[in-house]
Amino acid sequence: MASLRKKGDAYYVRWREHGRQREKKVGAKRLAEKLRTEIEARVLRGELVGATGGQKITFAQLVETWREDHAHNLAVTTRARYEDILENHLLPAFGETLLPHLLTKDIEAWKKARAQAVRPSTVNSEIILLKSLLNRAAEWNLLQKSPAKNVSKVRNQAQPYRFLTLAQVHAVLNAAQGQMRGYIAVGCYCGLRKSELHRLKWSDIDLDLAELRVRERKGGRGAIIPMNDHLVQILRAHPRHIRSPFVFHGAKGDRGLANSGRPWTDRRAAFEKALAAAGLPNMRIHDMRHTYVTCLIRAGTDLRVVQDLADHKDIRTTMRYAHLVDEDRREGVQRLSDRSSSG
Repeated sequence: MASLRKKGDAYYVRWREHGRQREKKVGAKRLAEKLRTEIEARVLRGELVGATGGQKITFAQLVETWREDHAHNLAVTTRARYEDILENHLLPAFGETLLPHLLTKDIEAWKKARAQAVRPSTVNSEIILLKSLLNRAAEWNLLQKSPAKNVSKVRNQAQPYRFLTLAQVHAVLNAAQGQMRGYIAVGCYCGLRKSELHRLKWSDIDLDLAELRVRERKGGRGAIIPMNDHLVQILRAHPRHIRSPFVFHGAKGDRGLANSGRPWTDRRAAFEKALAAAGLPNMRIHDMRHTYVTCLIRAGTDLRVVQDLADHKDIRTTMRYAHLVDEDRREGVQRLSDRSSSG
C-alpha cells in the first residue's frame, strides 16, 4: 500500500511499482491524500506489478484500505462505533470472502440472522456501514456493482420506552457483581449512552467534586454531569485495572489475556444476569438512559434542566418522557379507584 509522510512544507507519497520504490512530492496534504487513494485503488485492482489481483481481494483487505484512507476523518464516537461493528459483526461474517464471491443472497441471509438476534436499529446501522464499504469497492472498480445495493433495511417498529423505578435501580445495584455494579450505577445515575460508558476513563471522573465529564457526546459536544452521593460511593469501591485508563475494562480471565485492560464492548449478557438476579425483566442497556430521564422528571426536575442533562437536542424528546410519567400517574390514581369499587 501507499504511505504518506510530511517533510518540511511538502507531503510525499511513497509506493512500490514494478518492484521499485516510487515517491512523489505533492504540495498540499489534500492532493497527497487523493493521490495515495488513487494508488491504493490501483494496487487493489492489481494494476501494479506484485500487487494482489483484482479478483483476489477479500472483504478484510477492503476494510483495511478503508481504515487507512477514511477512518481518520470520522468523529471519535463514529469511529469507535464503526470499529465495534467491523470487529464484532462484519469481519467475522465476511472478512475472508473474496469481493466477487460476496453475493446479495449471502448478505440477506446474514441480515435475517442478525435481525433475529438484535433490534432492527442495530442491524440497520450495520447495513449502512456495509453498504458504504461495498460502494467504495465499486468506485474503485473492485466490483461492477455493490451486492448490497438492493438490500433493504429491517423495518424498525417503534419500541416502547422501558425504565426502572428508583427502588428497582437500588435492587439491581445490590444484585450486580464486580464492574457491572459501577456500570449500572453510571448508566442509571448519569444517563450515559453505551458508547460513552465504554469510553469512560478515570481521568474523566472527579470524585471529590462529584462530577463526570463526557469528552464527546453524540453531537460532538462535551458535557459535565453531576454525580449523586450513591454513585460516588460505588465508584470509590469500583475495581480498577493497574494499567488501563478505562473505568470499565477487560480482565485477565475475560476472553483471554489480550483483552486485559481494553475498554468494554458488549456486556449485554452480564447486564441481563444482574437484572435476573434482582428479579427484574430483561431490558436494553440503553434503557438505563431512559431510567435516568424518567427518574429526574419524577423527582420534579425542570424539563429544561432535564433536556440539558440528557443531551436532548429538542425539548420535544424530553417531553415524551414527561408524558410517560403523566400516564404512569394517571394509572396509579385509577388503581385507587379500582380498589375502592372492589372493596
